[in-house]
Amino acid sequence: MRKQIAKIALYVLLFIVPALTSAQVSITEIMYDVAGGDTGREWIEVRNDTSSPFDFSFCKFTESGTNHSLTIFKGDSMLPPNGFAVIADSPEKFLADWPNFSGILFDSGAFSLLNTGEVLAITSCADASVNYTSDLGAAGDGNSLQFSNSVWISAPPTLGLVNASSPAPAQENQSAGNTSSNTSTTTQTSSASNSNFPTEPQISARIEGPTRSIVGTGTVFRGFAIGLQKEPLDGARFTWSFGDGSMKEGETVQHTFLIPSSYIVVLNVSSGKYSASVRLPITVIPLSISLSVVGEGEKGFIMLHNDASVEVDLSYWQLRSGGKTFVFPPHTIILAKADVPISNQISGLLPSAHDAELLYMNGEVATRAQIQAVSSSPSTVTPSTPAVSKPAAVVAQPAAVVKAVAREVEAESIEASSTTTPEATHSSSLKWFLLLGGIVFVGAGAYWVGGRDPKAGHGYSIIEEHDPS
Repeated sequence: MRKQIAKIALYVLLFIVPALTSAQVSITEIMYDVAGGDTGREWIEVRNDTSSPFDFSFCKFTESGTNHSLTIFKGDSMLPPNGFAVIADSPEKFLADWPNFSGILFDSGAFSLLNTGEVLAITSCADASVNYTSDLGAAGDGNSLQFSNSVWISAPPTLGLVNASSPAPAQENQSAGNTSSNTSTTTQTSSASNSNFPTEPQISARIEGPTRSIVGTGTVFRGFAIGLQKEPLDGARFTWSFGDGSMKEGETVQHTFLIPSSYIVVLNVSSGKYSASVRLPITVIPLSISLSVVGEGEKGFIMLHNDASVEVDLSYWQLRSGGKTFVFPPHTIILAKADVPISNQISGLLPSAHDAELLYMNGEVATRAQIQAVSSSPSTVTPSTPAVSKPAAVVAQPAAVVKAVAREVEAESIEASSTTTPEATHSSSLKWFLLLGGIVFVGAGAYWVGGRDPKAGHGYSIIEEHDPS
């Protein structure tokens, strides 16, 4: 009896247990030859084939006869029922190629898949192996090898989704790399089926929205729910989490980020017993709009300059000055690194550089005018009054005349130098001309009198008087 029990136990250990463990995990997708150079960029996808969560951290990945321990890099090591995980050569390079990937990611240390083919295996926790060759396709053309309908085919990578049902046409076998890395749309399903084990179909979700935004601007996100037959799913519930602690519900939502940072927007779609989630990374940068007031009155305007690298939608933002407010109409856009003038005739404002403000939709101040108002027409410069200076020299004349003139000239010079108005300057100049004319007249008279011959002077004689001083 004991021998029979021992035989049964040995049979279970040798046959039944390996059969169960081999069915727990399967290799579903292989990226062995990445277009443009595959160093550090290779990866494989595995799937939990059971209906219960499975801890994949106990597994090992084997390639070229080398066992690699697995370390969780992103997500949870527990694979959900029918869930996927990716084992990457370099998780950093993988995420650089696939920034929208939101699934479970393991780091294997380092490995290099042969471009000619080799045997890959999942061991320790399971007994799954694959022997691939380059003859199957996906040799540097941007496609991956995918296990579909019991055969391996070459098709665009599906990462966490249901594998392609047919090979990619010849015209699609191009070096596409990551076709979703530069888009603002991402798709993810809650689970997918393995061709080896038929499972219940699942719904999926998709986000449409920007990957860059600006603080204070309303950012619009639109969600999509895809049904079991890949049809639009009506009546689904859309729940959003924006990564900054706020949540909303609705198929299309608008959210305003208040602090610059990088966020993950997550959409969860549910319908009855089905649910799916998807996420979209978004980078929020500071507002870089400057405000200046140009000119005055109806001919003046407010100049807005966007110094950011992305455009800004000013729909329903406000300009405020002098107690009045102007609301921007919908779809008012400032392009990146561009200016938009807002005429005072249109806004109805009479702004000054001291109180002009740009407001967000909620009425909070976004920015204020930082510079003084300037005229829209060429400015006129008022010339400064030139300084009045003394004459450089006085013509030598008889001492009494020269001294008298000099005293008067000095007095006039002092008076003129203390005067700064144009009228005073003009009056002082007139006096100078009169004084100089008088000096010339006296000098000419003296010369004429002194130069006459005494004999012809009709008995007159010239007597010189010496000034005792």
